[in-house]
Amino acid sequence: MNFGGYGQAVTHLAWYRSDKTCYLLFGMVELRPNELPPALGCSTKNYRQGKGRQFVHYVRLSISVNRAIEWYKAAVGGSLAFPEDPKNPVSEDKCVLHGGPFVQDPCWPEFVTSNDLVFAPDWMHCSRAHFLFPKSVLSPEIIEFITREKIRTKLWEWLNFDIASVYSDYHGSVCLLAPNPLYRSIKKSHLEQPKDGFAESVAFKVVSRSGQKPDGLRLELINERLRGRITPLVHEFDEKPIVQFDFSTEIYKEGMTISHPEYGLLEWHEPLPLIRKIHAEIALKSRSKSVQVPSAGRRWPEYEYSVEEFGDAGSHVTGDSMNEQDVISRFSEADARRARQKAGKDYDQKWFYRVPADAAKHIRNKIGKARRNILIVDPYFTHIGLLAFGHATQSPSVDIRILTSAENLKQSTDDDRGGGSWVRTREGLG
Repeated sequence: MNFGGYGQAVTHLAWYRSDKTCYLLFGMVELRPNELPPALGCSTKNYRQGKGRQFVHYVRLSISVNRAIEWYKAAVGGSLAFPEDPKNPVSEDKCVLHGGPFVQDPCWPEFVTSNDLVFAPDWMHCSRAHFLFPKSVLSPEIIEFITREKIRTKLWEWLNFDIASVYSDYHGSVCLLAPNPLYRSIKKSHLEQPKDGFAESVAFKVVSRSGQKPDGLRLELINERLRGRITPLVHEFDEKPIVQFDFSTEIYKEGMTISHPEYGLLEWHEPLPLIRKIHAEIALKSRSKSVQVPSAGRRWPEYEYSVEEFGDAGSHVTGDSMNEQDVISRFSEADARRARQKAGKDYDQKWFYRVPADAAKHIRNKIGKARRNILIVDPYFTHIGLLAFGHATQSPSVDIRILTSAENLKQSTDDDRGGGSWVRTREGLG
């Protein structure tokens, strides 16, 4: 593994201490490319709740790349210790840190390249990482302590992510982050006028880091169609940082990977659809209405709710005129609909346990989003249901149809405990 593109390393370490025994909570080695200014460390931070002998600690050390790699490789081999701080050396009897043994992911010296590392600094994107996960979980005593609200908040403040609760899968783990040392970014531009004889042209420019060149970078551009992928276009850079790809067919979903023979996979992006057209609907609030629903017995007391009504939406389309992508989109929507039906998601089921008010509010929210028509199928639907749900529409042009039982509608007002009911509106522009 080549670490020549890095000029500094920063180690982050959080641990739990009970009396004189220390247990690893989380460790991270962050390698910094040569062009970045030196990062500062911090002295050991301590925190405890109450007057007990339990503490959490955090330290950030700025050390050389070689020393950081040696410390991490020792942890890979099962030897875990506190990283040595050149400015504040500690005695051997205080360097015992309990943690591991670890499982590697992947096997050293391979790295994975991830777009979603919650603990990575903000300036990193598509960072390469190596992980050491402990074979055994933290003890219940430690977990109980670090999940206390104040302790959890303090660890969150130090590490910039919630390791105590939300990201508990990182308990006791160590990570090595090796961000891309060769370039800062890849600039992409879809050309308005493609090359003659081609449907689409895309240009890429590599913005190299100081002192680096794009030599050896391999860019693979993916054009994914509705039913699969066509042959990717590949370019290997020399000293020239710009390349233009010409596609014989329009791009539906575009993705890419960038790799290097020494540093491996540096960046990847899953194929995502290109936005060629935006269809916007704009509607202004026309009035507010309050609906009072009468009582229907002891379990259903009288209540009132408010709905904001909007006028008919104006429609505006920005982008390309209809092309093959519009047809492809229709097929894509059909595929998505079949997938939802297969998974049973078309029913949009949501269960409520003994909270009828929340269930009614959920249904009104669904009805309020309707823009064309509503069909309510309920054999027990009465005039109270019409007030409770029928008036929840936000658009006055929505058609409402109700399918219910004739027998149920024959019930008297007394049986329904209907009483009086009304709808009050407040006119006014939004």
